[in-house]
Amino acid sequence: MSRPDPREALAGLVAACAEEPDAFEAERRLARGLRSAREAKAFDLMPDIALALADRRMARFEAALSADRLTVLEEQQELEEDALIEPGLHLLRPPFFVAADARRIRLMAMEQSVPVLAVCHEPITRMGLCPVVAIAPGATIRVKVRPPADWTDAESVADWMVEAHGALGDQAVDLIDGELAATKRLDQLLDRLDAIPEHRELHEAVAAIVPEVIREAEEEAASGGRRRRTSRKAS
Repeated sequence: MSRPDPREALAGLVAACAEEPDAFEAERRLARGLRSAREAKAFDLMPDIALALADRRMARFEAALSADRLTVLEEQQELEEDALIEPGLHLLRPPFFVAADARRIRLMAMEQSVPVLAVCHEPITRMGLCPVVAIAPGATIRVKVRPPADWTDAESVADWMVEAHGALGDQAVDLIDGELAATKRLDQLLDRLDAIPEHRELHEAVAAIVPEVIREAEEEAASGGRRRRTSRKAS
């Protein structure tokens, strides 16, 4: 019995998700599809999936901002498995919370179909900067930004969270090593996208690198499977 071709399902994924009335389910399906396309080496399908996923995620990001709610976690408490996550912004502060907790809140919110933006920062450095960090199984991204002028001013903190989160995503793109093979850079981008999913430029970077990945795969096939260890930096 022949195995089903994953390309068949992936080829119609973007159109199917455009008709999906549940925005969270559409996002979940597109996120799985992006990884499935990478695993199946259906690289040509990845740009459309990545950009459709970006649209869904940025809509969720805007919905989180529109909730006009800021939740600050800074005292020792447990995040219960069945806790109901409120929509809006969630700021996790040291010393009792770390980046893994922010990721957990985001995943719980996705399961509950609740729009959130969760940001975690570490202790202020001696230079007066505030490290903000995001993690995923294959990535840790950290960037140091200036803290808000007043941690008790909800509006200022909310604005700061959005800017800090954007700086995290920018850092995730900027730190990709251009000397690595294109497939390795693609995998790094996917891991970082898992850590910082609400960042359009990360999705666009995934889409942009695909032509180079395809050329690399074609060259590898033509050379009998010998991999190039590095690739030239884009000029």
